[in-house]
Amino acid sequence: MYIGVDVGGTYTDAVLIEKNQIKASAKAPSGKNLLGSILEALDKVLQGVDPGRLKRIVFSTTMITNLIAERKYDPVALLLIPGPGLSYTYYQFNTFTRIVSGTIDYRGRETVSLKEREVEAALDEIAGQGFKKVCVIGKFSPRNTSHEKRLATLIKEKYLRWEVELGHLAGGQLNFPRRVVTTYLTAATRESFHHFLNLVRQSLAERRITAEVLILKADGGTMPVENSDKMPVETIFSGPAASTLGALALTSPGETAVIADIGGTTTDLALILNGQPLLSAKGARIEGQLTQVRTLAVKSVPIGGDSVLERMGNDIIIHGKRMGPAYCMGGPVPTPTDALRVLGLTALGDQNRALEAMAILGERNGSRVVAERILNLVVDGISSQINRMFQEWELEPAYRVWEILQKKKVRPATVVGVGGGANG
Repeated sequence: MYIGVDVGGTYTDAVLIEKNQIKASAKAPSGKNLLGSILEALDKVLQGVDPGRLKRIVFSTTMITNLIAERKYDPVALLLIPGPGLSYTYYQFNTFTRIVSGTIDYRGRETVSLKEREVEAALDEIAGQGFKKVCVIGKFSPRNTSHEKRLATLIKEKYLRWEVELGHLAGGQLNFPRRVVTTYLTAATRESFHHFLNLVRQSLAERRITAEVLILKADGGTMPVENSDKMPVETIFSGPAASTLGALALTSPGETAVIADIGGTTTDLALILNGQPLLSAKGARIEGQLTQVRTLAVKSVPIGGDSVLERMGNDIIIHGKRMGPAYCMGGPVPTPTDALRVLGLTALGDQNRALEAMAILGERNGSRVVAERILNLVVDGISSQINRMFQEWELEPAYRVWEILQKKKVRPATVVGVGGGANG
C-alpha cells in the first residue's frame, strides 16, 4: 500500500493506493496548525488500515513555491568571488551583494589568494545591513572549494550565529550565475523547509508509520526525506510537478495538452507533450533568473482562489499574496473565490459574506457585475501567463522536435484544468 500527500497553501490532500487502485482519499484545510492538517488527512485515508502494511509515503508540497511567489522568504546577502571575466555590474541578483578578490581558475588552481582584510570589511557592511544569512559563491568552486571554505571559517569566527550557505554544496555545475541563484534560494528557504520536514516526521511518528518516506522533486522524480533537508530548493516546483503527473491520468496516451492547476495561492502551468511532461533544458526559472534545479517546464503564477483583491480608484487589483481563506469562508479580505460564490460557480462559503466582499470592492447592488469583472481579471491574468509560457516552451529542444513532426506551426488545443475549485 502507498500513500501520496500533497501539502498546499490552502488544502492538504491525501490518497491511499493499493494494487493501482484508489482505496481512499481525503482533503483537510492547511491552516496555521500544519501538523494537524497532515494528521487529519492521514487519519481519514488510514481508517481501518494497519499502518504496518504501508510500503511508501510520497509527499509533495507547494510550500517553497508559495514562499517564493509571495516573497516571504528570509533576507539573504551574497558574498561573491567571481575572479576575472565579466564586468561586476553584470552580477545583479536583487539582494545586498559584495564582491571580494580571489581567483580559482577553470582547472581548479588558485591564481589569486583571498584578501582577508577586504573580506572583513565586506562582512562588516553585510552586518550593518542587518543580515544573519549569507551565501558564499566562487566561480569555479566545484573544482576547488578552498576559497569558499576559508570564507565560511572567517564568517563563523566573527559572526558565530550567522547561517552560511556555500555554492559548491548547493549547485555542482559550473554555470556561475545559476549557481548563485540556486545557493541564494537554498539559504532563503532552508529554515522554513526544515520546519516542514519536522512536521512530517512528527506526524508519521505519532501515527507509528515506519514506511519509506520520499519527497517529490521539481523534475517529477523523488528523493529520500533526509536528502531533501540538505537541498530544499530541489522541491521548489514539487507541487506543480505533482499537478503535472496527476493530470497525465486525465489525458489520453500520446496526447499534447496544457495543464492549469488553480490552487488557493498560485496557478501552476505545465505542458504534456506526446503523453510526456516537458522537461526544461535550462533548469528552473525563478523571478526571471535561471537556477541549477532540474525541473519540468512549469511556472507558478501568483494568482489563486484566495489571492487578495483590492480596489484602487476605479480599478480592482489582484495581489500576488494570500492572507487566509476567502472572505466568504471567514477570511479577512475579498478574493476571487468570493466572486465565484456570487456567480453561483461554487457552493463554498457563505453567500451573504461573498456579497459583502463584492460590496467592499464596489456597489452591493452591482455585486454580479463586480464578480464578473473579477473573474475576467483572473482569466486574463492566467491566459496571458500561458501565452508567455508558450514563448518559453517553444524554445525547448523537445518542443521544437515535436513542432517539426507536426509539419506546421501548431499549438495544443487541449487544456486540462485541475485544482481546488473542482470540488465546488
